[in-house]
Amino acid sequence: NAIHGNAFFFYRDAYFDAPGAVNDINPNNNGVVGAPNTDHETDWGFSLGGPVLLPKIYNGRNKTFWFFSIDKYRFAQGQGPVTVPTPAEIGGDFSGLVDPVAGTPIPIFVPVAWASNVSLIPSGCTVPATGPGSPGTQWPGNKIPQSCFSANSKALLGFIPKPSVPFTTPGSENLNYSPSYVPVQTDRDWMFNIDHDLTSKQALHFLYWRQYHYLPAGWTNNVLNNSTWNFEPAYGLEPTYSYAISPRLVMTAGVLWVHQNNDFYQTAPAPGSGFNAVQPGPYGGSFLPGINFSRGGGGGLWDPISWGTGGWQYSINHKYGISILNNWLWQHGRHTINFGVDIRKSWQRDYECQQCAGNFNFNSETTSDPNEQVDICGTQQGCASPPGTNTGNGFASFLLGNADSANRQFAGDTRLRNSYVAPYFQDDTKITPRLTINWGVRWDLAFPFANDNKFNRLTFFDPNVPNTSAISTKTGQPLLGGMTEIGTAGAQCPLCAGWNRMDMIWTHFSPRAGFTYQLNSKTVLLGGLSWYWLDTGAFEYGVNKTAVNFGNNLNGTGRGT
Repeated sequence: NAIHGNAFFFYRDAYFDAPGAVNDINPNNNGVVGAPNTDHETDWGFSLGGPVLLPKIYNGRNKTFWFFSIDKYRFAQGQGPVTVPTPAEIGGDFSGLVDPVAGTPIPIFVPVAWASNVSLIPSGCTVPATGPGSPGTQWPGNKIPQSCFSANSKALLGFIPKPSVPFTTPGSENLNYSPSYVPVQTDRDWMFNIDHDLTSKQALHFLYWRQYHYLPAGWTNNVLNNSTWNFEPAYGLEPTYSYAISPRLVMTAGVLWVHQNNDFYQTAPAPGSGFNAVQPGPYGGSFLPGINFSRGGGGGLWDPISWGTGGWQYSINHKYGISILNNWLWQHGRHTINFGVDIRKSWQRDYECQQCAGNFNFNSETTSDPNEQVDICGTQQGCASPPGTNTGNGFASFLLGNADSANRQFAGDTRLRNSYVAPYFQDDTKITPRLTINWGVRWDLAFPFANDNKFNRLTFFDPNVPNTSAISTKTGQPLLGGMTEIGTAGAQCPLCAGWNRMDMIWTHFSPRAGFTYQLNSKTVLLGGLSWYWLDTGAFEYGVNKTAVNFGNNLNGTGRGT
């Protein structure tokens, strides 16, 4: 009947870490105590509760009580070093580009494909048909004229930060930028509940909670950032009611509503002008496509960090759920009986547009020596150097606007729902003062999930459907087993299975039995056995991977090379 509570505060800072601690290696200047650091963590909160007291209006002592609690967390952590192009390379000068392992210069060649496909040559770029600087030969001085830069490439060059480490010796262009951008994770959780005794036999309980989780990421906060930020808001609402009908019979009923989002978005939109390699997403919005750099043979240390989020525009995952529970507690002689019903309904929207913005891949092979195998290895036995391994550069290919490959993939927007009903019964029977037996059963009625869209299109593997893309070498006929869509066959879905709901399983009973036996005043022996059905049938979305993977079998994909 008195106001009571508590509070806490935690603080962590890399400044207090011993030199050489793991998180000091880069953010705290290689373990130098007192140097700038970017690892800061704070966590604070408090709880407070008591009777509801409204002077001259309401006195809730012994009747109405409230409780409030909050927790706030903040985490700032510096990013590790990354590789960015040097100012000289941004200007097209690759004369200082050296293999950091072998210590040899890396020559940049005019794309050999320009000789047969002049449409690949950027507007305004002039190269001779033969001789130095012609397709398939090295750029004079290992320098690409800025007149040969792609207009789309030019539009992004201004967003590249200057290296933190100046270029001095071969290899210093690797991991040459320590990001100044510090992603800050923030979490905020709070809850409020109130308890009210209606009478000596009846009580109400009300709980409400909210959660916020915000997690940015990446090495910069401009359009080149290659990581999405994550936002997870959630809330829950739970009213319950209890009624002691008699000294031996108590009824409890409650409702729980929960909503949670788990969304991912790009950090920044695409450039407003100048960059035309952007296509609107399925639901609008323009985002920077993924821009990736690689070297023939798997990439090298001198490749810049990728830009964009690999085509990831956004992921929208919203979950809703309601649960209704009614329990009856009855004491009768030696029996303590619980029986009731558990009812649940959930909905999930999952839209994984993780490649909707597209990807452009720039490989060193495009600007490599077409005769690299011979020029590098000659007749040396065991030497392998296919084009792009020791010549060419992915960023140089980007400056010319010549992508090695590109892809874009849309995602299916799945809106799933399911239902669950479970009546149950349990009896604890006191056989003797020392021995108690308990037994019970639960009937799990987990109804298969369905899709909220008009045609209920969900995909699954059918072992009996002919797979026209897999032909038997013996019979020349399609092998059995392939992807099939759930739904009624017709004009909208000619290949559908002919039915639109998975089988319902009505026989999932979960029995349980146990005992407790008091051996003496200090020792009690317990034992039990139970049988459970987990995710029974096609009830659960995630285990069946329908929400993301199987659902995305309906996607359209466009590729180009």
